[in-house]
Amino acid sequence: MRVCLVGGIFDRGESYQRQVAFLTEPLLAAGLRARGVDVVTAGHHAFVPEDGFDVVHVHHIGKGALRMATAPYGAKFVYTAHDNPRLLDPEWTAGHSILRTRILATRLLLSRADAIVALTKYEQDYMRSLFVEHSAKIRIIPNGLPSDVFFPAGDARKPTTNRRYKILYVGQLIPLKGLDVLLEAVRHVADRYDVELLLVYHNAALEEECTQRTRELGLVDRVQFLGIKSGRELAELYRDVDMHVLPSFTESLPGVITEAMLSGLPVVASAVGGVPEQVGRHARLVEPGNVAELAAAIERTLDDIAEGKIDPVEIRDYARSQFRTEVMVERHLRLYEELAQSKSGPVRRQVRYRPANAAAQFALTAIGATAQGRGWLEG
Repeated sequence: MRVCLVGGIFDRGESYQRQVAFLTEPLLAAGLRARGVDVVTAGHHAFVPEDGFDVVHVHHIGKGALRMATAPYGAKFVYTAHDNPRLLDPEWTAGHSILRTRILATRLLLSRADAIVALTKYEQDYMRSLFVEHSAKIRIIPNGLPSDVFFPAGDARKPTTNRRYKILYVGQLIPLKGLDVLLEAVRHVADRYDVELLLVYHNAALEEECTQRTRELGLVDRVQFLGIKSGRELAELYRDVDMHVLPSFTESLPGVITEAMLSGLPVVASAVGGVPEQVGRHARLVEPGNVAELAAAIERTLDDIAEGKIDPVEIRDYARSQFRTEVMVERHLRLYEELAQSKSGPVRRQVRYRPANAAAQFALTAIGATAQGRGWLEG
């Protein structure tokens, strides 16, 4: 079988790819190759559809996805959005022209795809409610991670004795992540516990605002802005902290929670998107934006840690059973084999789509990257 994986990560340089070594696309490519699959990788901007592939799997919306959706060749087309599906809800995105453009583009992609991969049942159900006509195409395959990187064999979590409790946040410094709520909650928790908040992020949009808020709350000596960490550095950091907190207002299947759980960490997170099904019974979930509830959940988790009620191995084993790279690769391989062996042709080659496909191909060539790629779709 010959498979092409298309994703934005493959447009980036090797140094960046090494920093984010645990993203789905490179892990999937490596896992498929280990299973004997002939895999070609391409970035959205470099990808050009051609004959010779059994399956082309495009990750994220972008130029490569639109090219594949209208390509005349015989490969089956699989699409994974990696987005919170609420961004595709016209009511939720009212007034945001860029998001409306994403909805239109997504409708085109879903109509032409032979299979659509959702990361969670929440995403599957939500997408089915928005795009009823494409319900049968949507499969659930959660992202996977290399479990032994985060919890090596024989490793043991460091006991918290005579030192500050360390709370870790990993994500972007953007409004949807609820950093203002987290800082307020830490201020309340500091009345009972000696705590320190570590912030790891690759998007520093709100760094100045968060730094100012830290000063206003009197948390300067309790908050560290660590910036970007490589995958290996982050794995070490997970083993050196006591808990992970993600107070987002919206999520799909956040990889940072999977990483934390594979590290045996207790988690406190907002009950949004696919997070409740992701964590099972191994986390405390709170209402997004509720400072008091978040602070209380952090305190109760610290109580459990202090009383020895947290079992890191149990948390790790649950995460391994659901989110190992090998599980993700196997599920994708079964999907690819099913599509490749199907006698029906690609959906996008149906006669009813040909005029629109021809127009879309012309637009992609004539308009260029200004109107899509980094413009319309990735803004």
